[in-house]
Amino acid sequence: MKMFYELHSKNEQDLHLQRTIEIKEITRKRKRIETEEGKEKPKSKSVQYFLIVDGQRIQVCKKAFINVYNISNKKIRRLVDLLENNITPVDMRGKNISANTMPYEYCQKIYEHILSFPTKDTHYTTRLKNYLDPKLNVKTMHTMFIEKYPELEGKIKYQYYWEYFKNNFSLSFGAPVKDACSKCEELNTKIMSKDLNDVAKRVAAAELLVHKHRSKKFYNNIKKTIEISQQNKKVLGLCFDFMAVVDLPKIPVQEVYYYRQLSVNTFGIHNLNTNNLFCYVYHEATARKTPNDVCSFLVHYINSFVDDDVEELHLFCDNCAGQNKNHALLRMIMALVEIKKFKKVQVFFPQRGHSFLPCDRDFALIKKQLNRVDRLYTLEDYIELILKSSRNPEKFSVFLVDKSMIYDYQMWFPQFYIKNTNALECLSRNKTLKQRRTIEKFLISNYYYFECVSERCGIIKASEFIDGIISNHFKLRKNNAMLIQLPKTLVYTSSLPILESKMKDLKQLAKYILEPALQSFWNYIFSLQTETPQARQNRT
Repeated sequence: MKMFYELHSKNEQDLHLQRTIEIKEITRKRKRIETEEGKEKPKSKSVQYFLIVDGQRIQVCKKAFINVYNISNKKIRRLVDLLENNITPVDMRGKNISANTMPYEYCQKIYEHILSFPTKDTHYTTRLKNYLDPKLNVKTMHTMFIEKYPELEGKIKYQYYWEYFKNNFSLSFGAPVKDACSKCEELNTKIMSKDLNDVAKRVAAAELLVHKHRSKKFYNNIKKTIEISQQNKKVLGLCFDFMAVVDLPKIPVQEVYYYRQLSVNTFGIHNLNTNNLFCYVYHEATARKTPNDVCSFLVHYINSFVDDDVEELHLFCDNCAGQNKNHALLRMIMALVEIKKFKKVQVFFPQRGHSFLPCDRDFALIKKQLNRVDRLYTLEDYIELILKSSRNPEKFSVFLVDKSMIYDYQMWFPQFYIKNTNALECLSRNKTLKQRRTIEKFLISNYYYFECVSERCGIIKASEFIDGIISNHFKLRKNNAMLIQLPKTLVYTSSLPILESKMKDLKQLAKYILEPALQSFWNYIFSLQTETPQARQNRT
């Protein structure tokens, strides 16, 4: 019996049972008992049942055969009928095609029709999701499908179309746009306007096409850098940005909404090769969000975590002048090339409104984890939350910032570099007088790509567009400058003061912080100096 239950398929089991059944002619005929309904038909065959025990066949009755194999009488009848007709049992379950099954070519047409609708992907969200136009719905899509394939009217009903859409596509209607590009919105408004003529609309459409083409250059270079860095370890790509400010303490009390809290800053550097994020975390009394802080974080990361084998560095960041796109950062990368830390450094800036970076997706994971937590008291709690924001334990790394690592790059670079100059192309003697008068000055806001190479130290290449044909070169290094060194002067010699009004609000929240381990952090915060808004304005 053990052998029967070891058989996996129904065909094998039926064949085994059929072999243990024999059909023989009737050797002794008897009269059938007459009934009210009529005479019963005489038996035409005799069925015998056997069990195989230790290799021997033992005849048993039908009831014992059914109980031993735990099968139904209906199954016995089927096997006997097949055996009588000398037919091998074959399992036909699921082999018949249902009359309600939709033909493959119809399903293919539905699939292609749904794919024909343009989609938009999510922006600043943790989960990738595509959205259809908010003016659409499944009912409208089905109507358009019937209009395109009138021969399928009555065959593809709305209910089937809707179920196919639900089971085979993960699409929603409407796109939650955030931080949309102002230029795209302006040009789209012109294109859709009823007051403008066709010529003006065509001009706006052409401008929009060029603008989107230029914006894609930034993202294409990110993908290109990822591919190159994975194949060539001498190339490294970094994306960096500040995350939205986090307020401490975070407690589920309605009163907190009306109080100002301690601001915590997070500066993230995303490594395009490893896809990991390194976070620099600090509160407002430690440092600010100035070019000095950004340059110091970048140099600290390069010196601590970038291998000496790396020769080419690609940097990607947004156009924020107070943090990234400024003279201090560009002079810092020129100094890294001159001190032979790298042979080549490229800096890419996106078109305004198209500055979604890989680190923004990392920040979204942290924000998602923040929304799940109702209590957060100290920097240590926040750091622990960041480290647990991803299933990959190596995804996030955190460094607690100290004021002793922030150096003054804004006061440092005038010793070695000039601030403004004319392009070298304008100074060429081969230029005509009219061409020389068209002087190109070094205006950072006009350029979206910068490059420094070791073969031309002290000269920076600038282009108005990424991968643009026209570029200008500017010599920013002073001729009589001494041997260059990175700054050693600290920006912050003591803790930064907190506004008096904010300190008053923080002390009002102290009644919700009673644990000794938490009080040590907040006692330090309460011991800091305070200042008035007027004093801060005069200091800045």
